[in-house]
Amino acid sequence: MDIELERRRADAEAERQQHERTRQAAERARAAAEESRVSAEDDRCAVAVEVSATIAALTTLLSRMEAVEALRREARKDTK
Repeated sequence: MDIELERRRADAEAERQQHERTRQAAERARAAAEESRVSAEDDRCAVAVEVSATIAALTTLLSRMEAVEALRREARKDTK
């Protein structure tokens, strides 16, 4: 009887340890997923800033090109 009881205790302890390893693995996976989400959010913010800066630069360039074209048109009128 003692051997059977000891074997059940050992089995229960092995099962408890397996559950703990599974819980720890799930916690590591959750932490990794959260880290990935935070990293992706940081990347998204960085891209949004870059896109905004690019739009601003292109808008400025377009305004300057329009101003140059207006000056050219004005200069052509003056030479006619």
